[in-house]
Amino acid sequence: MEPTKLSQTIEENLVELFSWLYLFPITMVDLVRKPLTFVDRMEVESSKTDSSRFDARMSPMLFLVAGTVPLSVVIVKGDPDSADMPSVADAALVIALTVAAFPFVWALCSMAASGKQFGRKNFREAFGTQCYVFCPGWSFVLVMVVATQHPTKGLNWGLAIGFFAAIAWTAVTEWRLLRRASSWLKGSAYFIAALFLSALALKVILALSIASHQKWLYNPS
Repeated sequence: MEPTKLSQTIEENLVELFSWLYLFPITMVDLVRKPLTFVDRMEVESSKTDSSRFDARMSPMLFLVAGTVPLSVVIVKGDPDSADMPSVADAALVIALTVAAFPFVWALCSMAASGKQFGRKNFREAFGTQCYVFCPGWSFVLVMVVATQHPTKGLNWGLAIGFFAAIAWTAVTEWRLLRRASSWLKGSAYFIAALFLSALALKVILALSIASHQKWLYNPS
C-alpha cells in the first residue's frame, strides 16, 4: 500500500473511531426519549444509499456492539476467576450470542406479527430495529454487572430501580411496536410468544456458558 493511501486509511479510521464517542450518547438519548419516532427516522435513514447514510446517528448493529461488547470484555477481565476461564476470543463468541439472541427472536416475531415476508431485506430492517430497542437495556444490565464486581455502599437501590426501569422501557417499546404493526389480539399473542422464545434462548445461552466455563455469565455456586 502506498504511503498516501495508508495515511488516508489511518485518518479515516481515526475519524470514524472518535465520531463513535459522541454519536453513541446522542443516539442513546434520542432513542430513549422518543423510541418509536427514532425507529421511524432510522428506517428512512437505512434506505439511503449515499454517503450521508447514518451520518448523524449510529447504525443499529454498530450501536448494539458499541453499547455491549466493551462492557462485556470489562466484565470478563474483571471476574476474579478470569484466570480459570477460556480465552477472550471464546468469551467473545458467547457475548455475541447473548447480545444478538434477543434482537433475533423479537425481529422474527415482529415480522410475523406484521405479516411481512421472511426475506433478507425485511429481516435486516426488523433486526436493526431490535438492535436499537435492546441496546439501552443491555447496556444498563452490563453496567450493573460491572458495578457489582466493585461494590459501593448505597448503590444497590439505584441499580435495582434502574434495572426495572430498563426492563419496563424495553417491554413497553416492544409492545407499542407490535401493536402498531398488528391488531391488539395478534400483537398480544406475538408478544407472549417472543417472551417465551427469549426465555428459551436464555436457557440455551446459559447451557453453552456452563459447557464452555464462561463463569462471568452464570453463577457456578
